[in-house]
Amino acid sequence: MLDYKATDITFLKKLFIKAGGAREREFLDVLTAEEAEVYQHALPVSWVDSDMNFAIVRKALPILYPSHRADFGHFGYELAGEDFGGIYKILIRIVSVEYVVASMEKFWGTFNRKGLGSGRMVPGTKQAVLTVTQYPDMAQPYLELLSGYLQRLFEMIGLKNVRTEIDAQDREALKCLVSWD
Repeated sequence: MLDYKATDITFLKKLFIKAGGAREREFLDVLTAEEAEVYQHALPVSWVDSDMNFAIVRKALPILYPSHRADFGHFGYELAGEDFGGIYKILIRIVSVEYVVASMEKFWGTFNRKGLGSGRMVPGTKQAVLTVTQYPDMAQPYLELLSGYLQRLFEMIGLKNVRTEIDAQDREALKCLVSWD
């Protein structure tokens, strides 16, 4: 099912351009023919199968980040920096955390055709919760990517000491708790 926007894959392409042709060739050598086809033809507006997307990213991480443990959380963190770079870097600084949290449903739908995302502030705290429902088979790598992505997004709006915690105990309502100082 084509259920996930190909932004991860198009970001990988940018990272491999920066890393040089030898690393991309090494990466292409570890992909299956089907994965290579998806990787080479993905555009930011393309939809891809989420399992295929995460298989491609999983194979790219050790090649892109050979000197340290690079996981999906780190990749999500870097991806958010890319997504909210340029002019967005200036604009994101003027929106409130409440606005970002309230926009989670629309934001989720921009990148996903599966599940419903929502956000809410936790009253009286410096915390927000992103909840994803109707997606009980969401893969663990996606939760990790989401956690890193949200950490970077909340840092970019100016919050300090941002922390994220995944709560996947209830597969019908997956949560990512974001807290800050």
